[in-house]
Amino acid sequence: MSTLGLYVDLPFCIQRCSFCAFTVRGYREGEASRYLSALLNEAKMAAQALGKPRIETIYLGGGTPSRYPVEALARLVEAVQNS
Repeated sequence: MSTLGLYVDLPFCIQRCSFCAFTVRGYREGEASRYLSALLNEAKMAAQALGKPRIETIYLGGGTPSRYPVEALARLVEAVQNS
């Protein structure tokens, strides 16, 4: 069975860094929560399409992932594990 590395883009920041070329947004709890829900649905659909591959590594990036509450990130990791 092949393994994959998964990159999850969380595009919410406190402010844009001078070197940043990514699309980022200020962290707003409601918007970030809706985005996380969409990511959870995406994980399920991708797992079905890819035949539930083994994820070896999850990379969180794009913005400031630490802006998310620990519980929200735990839900994301759990959803990936279950998918």
